[in-house]
Amino acid sequence: HIDKSFPGVKVLEDISISFFPGQVHVLLGENGAGKSTIIKMISGIYQPDKGEVLINGKKEHLSGIRQAGKLGISVIHQELSVIDDLRVYENVFLGREIKKGGFVDAAAMIRETRKLMESIDIDIEPKAYIRDLNNGAKQMVEIVRAVSQNSRMVIMDEPTTALTNVEIEHVFKIMNNLREQGVSIIFISHKLNEVMEISDRISVMRA
Repeated sequence: HIDKSFPGVKVLEDISISFFPGQVHVLLGENGAGKSTIIKMISGIYQPDKGEVLINGKKEHLSGIRQAGKLGISVIHQELSVIDDLRVYENVFLGREIKKGGFVDAAAMIRETRKLMESIDIDIEPKAYIRDLNNGAKQMVEIVRAVSQNSRMVIMDEPTTALTNVEIEHVFKIMNNLREQGVSIIFISHKLNEVMEISDRISVMRA
């Protein structure tokens, strides 16, 4: 029963929606229908004016992205958030560096990045600089970062917008791998062919 308003605009009114493990749940709707507001509520960027967010049946007050991350929620935004001047493994573990004896353990992070990539069938050199990758590979790094956090829910906000058909198929393969591992995926897309191919459930939001 979520309500959310901004000055002069009521974006969400009495919205109730459930997401389940091992499913791809697509959010559809025109711009302004509240899709982004919903995912920002789940990821702790916004707080509801009324209503509550339940995780495994327990009411949670999500005060920010960091807290949402601790609860197993990761977001892959349409706008890439990887840092060009860092290497792949540094982006994957940014803010969560593996340390040994008080120092950053680069070798351990490289090993873990390779393991994560193998687990979801991605082949990118962990020591490569982000600036040397194309957009599709950068999006893959975003996905690896989400997986590295042992996420129980991955929110994908139009991740295929700038990708080729081959890259989109690779993203879908990764989504299927995550689904088989019991991860809950929220997928936002305006491309109906993608929606019909990948979705288990669909919710249509109207402005």
